[in-house]
Amino acid sequence: MKYLFLIILVNYSAFAFGQSNDSISLPKTVTAIYTGTPLREAPDVASEIKYKVPKGALLEVIGSSKEYLKVKYDSMEGYLIYFLVSSYTYEFGAFVKSAKKFEEERKRIEEQKIKAERKAALTKKYGSSAATRILEGKIWIGMTEAMLLDSWGQPEDINTTVNRYVTRKQYVYGSGRYVYVENGKVDAWQN
Repeated sequence: MKYLFLIILVNYSAFAFGQSNDSISLPKTVTAIYTGTPLREAPDVASEIKYKVPKGALLEVIGSSKEYLKVKYDSMEGYLIYFLVSSYTYEFGAFVKSAKKFEEERKRIEEQKIKAERKAALTKKYGSSAATRILEGKIWIGMTEAMLLDSWGQPEDINTTVNRYVTRKQYVYGSGRYVYVENGKVDAWQN
């Protein structure tokens, strides 16, 4: 069921983001509401700024691309982020909000997928009970070093003591957290 939902969501994204905003009614003109509003070469925040439009300038709207409006100012054409101008239509604002909401949902689903894959891998490696405790970030006496690393991640430092009977390690996690491992198993910890 999750995968069916993911497939539907991906197909919707291809449809929604592949469509132009021609079906959305755009205003004929908008007004720059900030001094030095950047008129960009392309609909991308990293693209070159062609001109800085003065506050109050009247801009002719000639199209849109995702969260950008394509505008004409004097004889120059370029792109402005929609919230840098006044008088953008409610429909365009709603489109951008739905695109942002879709992106948030896509990220949430991706995070869930990553968590599910991690849980499956940990369950296969350690069993269901240990996997659940590791995913909750718990540690316990007798867990292996590998389990500790899967639960808490890499420590800031590892201090090792070796004698003829035993190998002891102190995992230093910072903020006063130390975990002590003896012969490959967690033996103690302190906060």
